[in-house]
Amino acid sequence: STAQPIAQNVAEFQVTYLVQTLVAGTGSNIQNVKAADMPTDATDIKWRQVQGIEVCFVLYGNELIDLKDIPKASRSYTQCNGESQDLTELTDARKSRTHQLFRNTFQIRSQGLI
Repeated sequence: STAQPIAQNVAEFQVTYLVQTLVAGTGSNIQNVKAADMPTDATDIKWRQVQGIEVCFVLYGNELIDLKDIPKASRSYTQCNGESQDLTELTDARKSRTHQLFRNTFQIRSQGLI
């Protein structure tokens, strides 16, 4: 079987795990860990410390936008990493098209229970 897309016009997709660890004398600490930095072994204890998952993605539109009369400060969008990106600096199908960021955090366990 081959992979098939479930959505089109996805400019960016990022998954971050919220990992809770105990810190001596201060209680617990929640850290954001990128999916690529999580262990590949499913039995690793770090997977049991995951309290939530943050999903962020950026979609872009099909219609071209005429940006020549729009001030530079107004022709950018926010990426998943929080940085701004100018629409005129993009390449290929994404250049001069509307971009929209979507982000949500899903709690999968009660905090405090490791």
